[in-house]
Amino acid sequence: MPCDGIEQAGRQDEIDALGDGELALEDELHGSILPPFPSQSTAAMTLLGKLQDKAKQKLHAQLGDLSLGQQQERGGGAPPPPSSSAAAPDTPPTPRQLYTFRQQHGVNLGSLFTLEAWLTPSLFANAAEGEGKQGKSELEVVKGNGADKAKQILEHHWDHFVDDGDWRWFTAHGVDTIRLPVSYYHVLPGLGAGAGNSLMKGTPYEPYAGVYADCLPRIHALFDTAARHGVGVLLDLHGCVGPQNDQHHSGVSTSFPGLWKADNAEKLQQQAIDILVVLAREFADRHENMVGIELLNEPANGPWLAKFYERTLKAFDKAGVRPDLPVIISDGWATPFYSNWLNDGAAKVTRRHVIIDYHLYRCFTDKDRGIAIEDHANGLELGCNSDLSDRGQTASWLEQMSKQAHRNILVGEWSAAMGGGSFDCSALHKDGHHARRAGRTRWATNQLQAFEEFTGGSFFWTAKKEGKPDAAWCFYGAIEGGCLPENIDPNASLVGAWDAAAAEQYGKEEQERAWEGHKSYWSSRGGDGTHARFRQGFAQGWADATAFFGADLGGRRGSVIGYSDRWIQERLGALKHAEGDPKDAWEYEEAMKQALRAWRRMLQEKRQK
Repeated sequence: MPCDGIEQAGRQDEIDALGDGELALEDELHGSILPPFPSQSTAAMTLLGKLQDKAKQKLHAQLGDLSLGQQQERGGGAPPPPSSSAAAPDTPPTPRQLYTFRQQHGVNLGSLFTLEAWLTPSLFANAAEGEGKQGKSELEVVKGNGADKAKQILEHHWDHFVDDGDWRWFTAHGVDTIRLPVSYYHVLPGLGAGAGNSLMKGTPYEPYAGVYADCLPRIHALFDTAARHGVGVLLDLHGCVGPQNDQHHSGVSTSFPGLWKADNAEKLQQQAIDILVVLAREFADRHENMVGIELLNEPANGPWLAKFYERTLKAFDKAGVRPDLPVIISDGWATPFYSNWLNDGAAKVTRRHVIIDYHLYRCFTDKDRGIAIEDHANGLELGCNSDLSDRGQTASWLEQMSKQAHRNILVGEWSAAMGGGSFDCSALHKDGHHARRAGRTRWATNQLQAFEEFTGGSFFWTAKKEGKPDAAWCFYGAIEGGCLPENIDPNASLVGAWDAAAAEQYGKEEQERAWEGHKSYWSSRGGDGTHARFRQGFAQGWADATAFFGADLGGRRGSVIGYSDRWIQERLGALKHAEGDPKDAWEYEEAMKQALRAWRRMLQEKRQK
């Protein structure tokens, strides 16, 4: 399908308000990284933290990889391992772990539950007038149609917008995880008396709770359908009480982020935390394909946000939410701050797996629209030179954020969209439609490759939308229009002809090479011993990578460990629990890192043949 036409305005209003804030934060990587909100004491603390981080990073670079004959870094400030583990350190990964830790190739099911008028305009035909500057929200759909009619319209939409044919198409094109935007009012009414009713009290949707009384079973059914297809589900609280931002996709059309700025903000925040606890417990225990819960979508950032996250993490642990359920936190367009906060904030209050959600769009600000599409694409080039001197600036920035977060980062939203100005100022502009499509294709595929390299997963916005084919914002349009590859999982083509024996032999050779390098380095510095723990760690890492790749989830294979640093910490924690924190555990950890890197290197070599 063609990729012509002016870009869908989409979420322009919500990003325009941010100006160049996101890019400014990225630019700060090359200078002083400031905190995302003004505070003299916070600024001082953050500056000190940055200096410490730079020192750590310099030390890390000096220590490096033992396979290159450099000194071993012991721990590197990684998130702490679980406090204990009943499982042996060599226990095969469970289905829940396979869903959670694998590299996630995803798509958003936007406007399936939390509605957005630009995606499903037919549902807004009778919507009431909105109250804010950002346009109409789902609340106006309900008000405009009345409760009875709205219930009929919404239930028909929930039952038909995404069907089994969509699921088959998604998986055929590499989707193994979906991000599911929902709002509190989709879940709470289905819980009935007790927590459901009390948490709806005082919200704009309380008078319309009956409209959503039968929504919860449909969400559970979606989890079950996804599991049959081997697809994980990231549950995203897109619309929260308050709300958390001033955007219509929060479920209301107000321009006031009351969760943070209302007179009763403290009460609203506690209500939001209680809702999140209810949601986490409702879905995590029942569905092993739940890969995480996102606390808030694109919240207004400020001094309140990190505190809210910490309070919620504590509440999860106190309420007995499954300890193996990952928690995803939006970075509030302040990725440098939150990539460090994972270690300085989250790790101090919980041992739970916490992941940053970063959203990448380059089509909304005047600055972005003034940059040619080929320059946007160049920024995400991974580079081919051995010294990575040709790596793009945005790719380098994303790599740095990933390192700071120990790869506990995902891209919850991205698209193939480009502002019209990026085409107008492009050198390809004079070459017409085909050059335009080629530019968009390169932009989209470079994003996909960078996300595979530096993050634990990514989710295209969005799966489908009403209207003409749209390669910028619709996953169907992007695939069928040639802007994305036929399969977004780069390893899908390897599964059918997989040679397990050859992979095993490759692993043995890599283990021997790594062990020799490790032993040689320490021997040259007076060290001795067999370094058996290093061999054990490498063998475990290779066995885990093999298990993930060969595991059958809903008839699909070929998974790769995405959240590798956290997976290693899980294994390390189990080892320490089983053996009483052995002194050579650091060798085990380093060897696992080398094994998982070697596995990815092997896959890359096979793809290039």
